[in-house]
Amino acid sequence: MNQQGLLKDVSAGSGAVMLDRDGLPHFTGEEKWLDEFEERARGRGEVDPARCVVVGVQDAAFDNLRASGSQGGRRILLADPAILEQTGNSTALVPIQGLEHHSGRIKRTVRSTLAAEAYSMGESAESVEYVRFVLAELFDPEFTLECRDEAAEKIPGLLITDARSLYDSLCKDGSAVRDRRLRLEMNIIKDLRNVDVRWIRSEMMIADGLTKDVSEEIWDYAEEVLESGRWTLGVDSRAPPPRRGRELKAPDAGQEESDAVLLAAFRTGRRTRRAGRRHLGRATC
Repeated sequence: MNQQGLLKDVSAGSGAVMLDRDGLPHFTGEEKWLDEFEERARGRGEVDPARCVVVGVQDAAFDNLRASGSQGGRRILLADPAILEQTGNSTALVPIQGLEHHSGRIKRTVRSTLAAEAYSMGESAESVEYVRFVLAELFDPEFTLECRDEAAEKIPGLLITDARSLYDSLCKDGSAVRDRRLRLEMNIIKDLRNVDVRWIRSEMMIADGLTKDVSEEIWDYAEEVLESGRWTLGVDSRAPPPRRGRELKAPDAGQEESDAVLLAAFRTGRRTRRAGRRHLGRATC
């Protein structure tokens, strides 16, 4: 089967789905779609799409639409792998390349800001997963349909939020969230392989303007980040003044250590859950 048969025009939504002789899905449609995606992914040439991190930056606004609806927005980026090494004290700007952005109503009824942020992150995670599959097919010479999951997992993913409560809940092994549907959504995010979650300050959230009315300073900052192709997860001197009047500065050593502990707990908890599932699978066989 031609490798360009899969995922060719899923985004365009114009293809017909057929099964090939092996019973695997084959998409027909615009053959130039993968070439256009590759051209856009390469962007300015500063981010190598064959060696990059797929980043999802998302935000949500609870109950800001008619009929008690909540709005979610996301930006999907490619970033240099150096972004994974950044901490709250980092000031170096890392090359990025924008792929897509989306703003719309969250399809599920949510009961809180935490739920809105979590479901928005879930939708962003789906986009990140999709882009990882496309990049794996484009640039992995060993890509096969049978091993497509393993190929996509080689590409690092990163989900970025400014909701501290969501970040803390995801980093805890046992969540105190009572909403069972919300816990399920969080567990899905936690179980994504080779995908990390990071927290940034609200004044640096470049998806903020996709969910609510924001000041010109916030819009200008997001445009500057995207047009310059440079961003950081640490301290960005280009960011607008803080909304609550506090100074824009790096976190103290205690906060930095706390963030490191939470991130380690997020990764450790994910490995523990997978090991438990594998043990359970062997016990029931």
